[in-house]
Amino acid sequence: MLPWVRANPSLCIGNAGVGLETTRQLALHGARVYIASRSEARVNEAISKMRQFKSTVDVRFLKLDLQDLQSVKAAATEFMQKESRLDILINNAGVRRWSRSYGAHY
Repeated sequence: MLPWVRANPSLCIGNAGVGLETTRQLALHGARVYIASRSEARVNEAISKMRQFKSTVDVRFLKLDLQDLQSVKAAATEFMQKESRLDILINNAGVRRWSRSYGAHY
């Protein structure tokens, strides 16, 4: 266990690739990790796989769509209601498609 990681609230944005592996490593070393994503089903699948390695990992889903600023605000509000602080933030996600339409996103 890494002493600086243990039970620290962490937020990883991204539920595949490097983001998923980062989440897994933090969780396996004792961190409480939130995976921020649009897809709760994909996050729950990832959590199930992590629990095959260690059943006690503390990984949670946080609904977030980076293309919708209202979703970003809602996710931040939800996180602040659940945690008093954020010790580790891993920004490892991006937008696949760029749209010139600004609509409700801005």
